[in-house]
Amino acid sequence: MPDGEKLAIDIWLPEVPYSEKLPVIVEFTRYWRLRSDVFSKDVIDAFCDRGFAYACVDVRGTGASTGSRCAEIGVQEVADFSPVIEWLVDQSWSNGAVITHGMSYVGNTAEIATYNAPDALKATIPQFTDFDLYAMLLFPGGLANIGFLAPWSSGVYRMDLNTTTQDIPSWGEFAGITVKPVEQGDSLDAAVACHQKNIPVTEQLEPITCRDDFEADELNLKHNRPENWVSPYQLLNNPCWQSIPSLHWGSFADAGTAAGVIARFMASKAPICGIIGYWSHGLNHDANPYTPPSENVSPNFEEFIQIKARFLQPLRTPDLDDKRRAPLLAERMLYYFTAGENHWKQTAVWPPIGSSMQRWYLAEQNQLTKTPPTNEVSRDIYPVNFEAGTGPNGRWLQMGAIDYGDRSEADQKLLTYTSKPIPQTIEITGHPLVELFMSSSTDDGAVIIYLETVDPEGRVTLLTEGNLRLMHRKVSDQIPPYPQFGPYHSYKRQDQAPMDPKAIEKVSIVLLPLSVTVKQGDALRIAIAGHDCDSFKQVPEQSDPVYHVYHQQTHLSCVDLPIMDQEKARLSTIKAGLQAIPFQEQVN
Repeated sequence: MPDGEKLAIDIWLPEVPYSEKLPVIVEFTRYWRLRSDVFSKDVIDAFCDRGFAYACVDVRGTGASTGSRCAEIGVQEVADFSPVIEWLVDQSWSNGAVITHGMSYVGNTAEIATYNAPDALKATIPQFTDFDLYAMLLFPGGLANIGFLAPWSSGVYRMDLNTTTQDIPSWGEFAGITVKPVEQGDSLDAAVACHQKNIPVTEQLEPITCRDDFEADELNLKHNRPENWVSPYQLLNNPCWQSIPSLHWGSFADAGTAAGVIARFMASKAPICGIIGYWSHGLNHDANPYTPPSENVSPNFEEFIQIKARFLQPLRTPDLDDKRRAPLLAERMLYYFTAGENHWKQTAVWPPIGSSMQRWYLAEQNQLTKTPPTNEVSRDIYPVNFEAGTGPNGRWLQMGAIDYGDRSEADQKLLTYTSKPIPQTIEITGHPLVELFMSSSTDDGAVIIYLETVDPEGRVTLLTEGNLRLMHRKVSDQIPPYPQFGPYHSYKRQDQAPMDPKAIEKVSIVLLPLSVTVKQGDALRIAIAGHDCDSFKQVPEQSDPVYHVYHQQTHLSCVDLPIMDQEKARLSTIKAGLQAIPFQEQVN
């Protein structure tokens, strides 16, 4: 690197004639390039079989690379990507085209590598990434996601020191393996010694409450402190990000990955193709809320590779110059899966044409109704239950299958509002919005909203959720950094404010996006919690809040659901010239 640190890299070459020049796919990994060799060999082999070279790099301060790290996806790490890309195209086998690729953290680096990228970076494939690290993974709604952070921090820190991780849940796959040394050059011991200066992630984030405590606050990253984290959304105005074609994958069930795909798509006119389904983190399990988790995911592995290879095919065609390649890589479309109906759909705008908000009101006797309450005084009292949670397989943990099971027992610890059975099947596609008129006995706390269905036998299915720390409830009048699908909470220090225990306040919460059909005879439910013991740090830590939720003439608490008008959607699709066919048929 320009500052003298050295990054370890492995390269796999396909069996092609020696004279043939190759495009190269590169991963910038935080999880040891050995892991790619052992656990991702099928992916590497699949791309090599299709005529691509494949490279995997230990980012600085990890694996066999030297240097240290005081931030994850930090400013210095970002600065390393361009020199590596330039080095790759200088190799004798290179055709001058580089593609960044990866999943989760490695997907974040794949996208962030587009920052001021050299011309050689022709495309990127980020999968299950965190467009806004603060709001979509680490502090959703301003709540510290310690269910994910504690084991992840411990696991990666031990990896950096080349020690075992087998006793950490979900890290057992690393048991018995160690950092892979480079074949020549610096010793592994020297690299690992550099990592002793690494700061554990939990220590980095312990003092964080507001967004401004956390990340780089300038788009020109070279002017920022090295300890700042970098979120992909901060690249929106960067010319390279705007011009490099990308294929993004996300899941309606996995943290905020679907919200990120949608936000980046709607934030620009960049050549983005987005694919959003119902999968666990990393596409290992099906996460359709209406079916038990299964490893029989769709698309399957071979289809998954085919979709990406189809996207990259123009880079394997040697007689195409960049001018003729560009239109072939420049598709702009969102493909999304509607659970229940179980069909792939496509749209050029979000929410899709035909989606409109339908208002439902919270009412007395724990009802959810389309008719606004007429009571002059009506409220429910909810002492926050800190034992409430979503279990060991929730969206925020990113560990294994996503499975909430039957939520009927869990809902007994929450404040719930349930509709009568709906008279006809409906499709909910978009971002639901909840407005609560409430008061709290404490000046801070958490509000977590679950959108659920209740079938005729009483089984409760969780569809999506939204979270907000009450100190961040202020709706900002500033221009948000990317599209918001409801009121904008900045999470900045200037906008935080304590609750007034004597005041009734409106608290607005945008739920994470979804696309589901709710069948005739099922009921809709809004469930309100003040904590998720499996995911978030308790707020407040030293007192027990009591919430009052109002549903009266002067304070109408409600939820707006994005309901699809099927006929309008069909006619609009025809008018727009889009083919309403399943995504897999389209790509195959």
